[in-house]
Amino acid sequence: MKCSRKYQFILVLILLLITSVKSEAALPAFRIALVDSTYFSNKNLKKDMPTLFIYFSPTCEECAALTTSLIALGDKLSTLQIVMITNESLQSVKRFVDQYQLRTYKNIAVGTEGLTGKFLQNNPVQKLPYMAFYNEQGVCIQDYNSTMTVNDFLQKCLIP
Repeated sequence: MKCSRKYQFILVLILLLITSVKSEAALPAFRIALVDSTYFSNKNLKKDMPTLFIYFSPTCEECAALTTSLIALGDKLSTLQIVMITNESLQSVKRFVDQYQLRTYKNIAVGTEGLTGKFLQNNPVQKLPYMAFYNEQGVCIQDYNSTMTVNDFLQKCLIP
């Protein structure tokens, strides 16, 4: 009887460990405030649709160039959802959104995570802009690093 309780305890412990391990197919957890005073999180993402996460700063020149490159792709962006996240103020996000007319793109969500840093804590952001491309199954297939240009990254991920 003692042996079976011991094995039951070990089994429960193993199950707890398995369920607590982060799945590689899981999209990153985040919650951002949008310029319209609503919130957007990973729960709002469409299932079975690729997602491009961009961690940026509204005052970063490379981030501005990236945004210009994205907008230039036009209709090629319509097949994916884009989430742009910063930790800067909502006022600076609003100026950025207005400057690039990002409200006209229904598949782009731009907002701030403020001081929570949830996205930063769970992703290897070392340089801005940081990008991570997740396929339809929620698996990260490519993240941006400084050894490739932004355009090379976009071509690799967005253009079939």
